[in-house]
Amino acid sequence: MRNIRALGRAAALRFCPPYRRLNDVLRETIQRSAALEQARAALAAEHAALLQRNAELLRQSTTLQPAGAPLDAERTGLQAACATLEARQAALEAECAMLREPVRIRITRGEQSWSIDPAAFETFGFEDGDLLQVTPIEKAAGFPVTWGDVNVTVPSHAIRVPARYGLFEFEGFRIPVHLISLTGAGPETFGWMGQRHVELYDRFTGLAPDMTLLEVGCGIGRDALQFLKLLDATGRYIGIDVTRDSILWCQNNITPRHLNFTFHHFDAENELYNPHGRKRSMDFALPVPDGSVDRIFLASVFTHLFEEEVLHYMREFARVLKPDGKVYASFFLHTPEALAAARRAGTTGWAAKFDIPLSDGVYANDPVYPRGAVAFTDAAMRRLIAQAGLRLARPYLKGGWSGLHADSDDGQDVAILMRAADRQQAPRSDGTAAPSSLAAEAQGR
Repeated sequence: MRNIRALGRAAALRFCPPYRRLNDVLRETIQRSAALEQARAALAAEHAALLQRNAELLRQSTTLQPAGAPLDAERTGLQAACATLEARQAALEAECAMLREPVRIRITRGEQSWSIDPAAFETFGFEDGDLLQVTPIEKAAGFPVTWGDVNVTVPSHAIRVPARYGLFEFEGFRIPVHLISLTGAGPETFGWMGQRHVELYDRFTGLAPDMTLLEVGCGIGRDALQFLKLLDATGRYIGIDVTRDSILWCQNNITPRHLNFTFHHFDAENELYNPHGRKRSMDFALPVPDGSVDRIFLASVFTHLFEEEVLHYMREFARVLKPDGKVYASFFLHTPEALAAARRAGTTGWAAKFDIPLSDGVYANDPVYPRGAVAFTDAAMRRLIAQAGLRLARPYLKGGWSGLHADSDDGQDVAILMRAADRQQAPRSDGTAAPSSLAAEAQGR
């Protein structure tokens, strides 16, 4: 039971801390820079007008002696106003200079230090214990921070910059600790939780060494590293995630050693994990042919997607599954009993209320960051399953997140899915039949 509760806490924490979206920060910075330039121009014009008026008063004071005292007083006031304007101009110049100054990442390793462009972050040779700081500090203060990492933009994506770059040694791999944290847990449970997931997948769906496995939300490869022990040379693993940093690590470290393990970045916008994404979830087809996948796994993914996104992925599952293929998808099942139990004995680490309706039977927990945690009623989940051309292979597995079930199976509730018995060709997200070219296109990715 303690292990199930640990799974529940880790799964529930995933994706949840709120922060400002990167594109909002960029837009605000651009707007602020433009406003400062306008203010500078206005102050310069006002300053020039005051200097001209001061010169006029000086001429008048030399020719109009009787009015000299009043003119001198006005001149003194104008000189004070000029001094104030000059101070404001200096402050604006300093702020404009800060906005124009390029962002750099300062790295300190003992007596050594480097200052690199953010674009060089992914190729820098970090060592365990390196200290990092985004500069200039004033500009970095406007960037979003999640789990202690500063989210910095480069031209086409964003990177996560931790205050300390940690590396975790695991079965011959050196894994960045700040990317492990995105799974909802730390290095201390990394191996155990991956092993536990694979045990659950095997128990409830059945696994074999020659299977083709696909994982949506693979992250840094916590489960993939466990599947290395299961699959033989005839098996295949495909991992997908929206976090580019994690996918790059997997591509550079796992794939070269195990060519049957491949990883794909879906640059889908997600305010929590990929706020700078350029597309939507619905724009991506799974990179495998029709009817080619034995098992699909999603650990705490549907808990962070809207209804239309879940439906899109389900329709893709129906397209790529083999006739006897199965999906293991965890989610939050929204019931009065579960919500009541969560108030008394929930394991999420945050108050699971799910009282914000998003669509029919779909509820969010946070009005500002609705993808932070999303729950589905039984009716909503069954509706999506049917629309996608799938069916439940068995009753839901019981989740431990709410504390409702003393005999819970996993940290979250789980739907085991298969293709519907009468399925000929699963519909696409727009309701039309998927053309045969979709498989060829996906296979070529």
